[in-house]
Amino acid sequence: MCRPSAAWNFSVSASQTCQSLGLHSAVSMSKVPAGTRQENLKLFWAVYMTDKHLSLRLGRSSTIRDSDITVPRLAPEDNWSRPSNPALPAWVETCSLHGRVYDEIYGPNALLELQGVRTAKARALASELVKITGDGSRNTVRVERPFSDSLQH
Repeated sequence: MCRPSAAWNFSVSASQTCQSLGLHSAVSMSKVPAGTRQENLKLFWAVYMTDKHLSLRLGRSSTIRDSDITVPRLAPEDNWSRPSNPALPAWVETCSLHGRVYDEIYGPNALLELQGVRTAKARALASELVKITGDGSRNTVRVERPFSDSLQH
């Protein structure tokens, strides 16, 4: 059963809890023992990815601002990006991009901008996505109508 509103409510609650506990803050996390810190970081980045993905999908603003995050991003050499999930750092970067897509293309302030400005931002974000996911030669996106036309609808 698909319940997007329930998923959003759970995500918002998890996000608020993580931020209240300071899991996004390097200062508060520095006071936590190393083993617990790693688990807290795993939890925070999982909530972060859920928040960013759901917010874009549901057309809502993310509850976690990237500018508030001071803990380090995931790196491929981190012990929790082991072979079972080597793409985790790229997923976090992609979810960060999801937040920017909403803010720069679909958010209330973005909708006040000229279409040409939004189109240029969309193209820049698309090129960043290609950088995150690789060279783009393996994965292609087929567009049925001109890109600028899709922003009008």
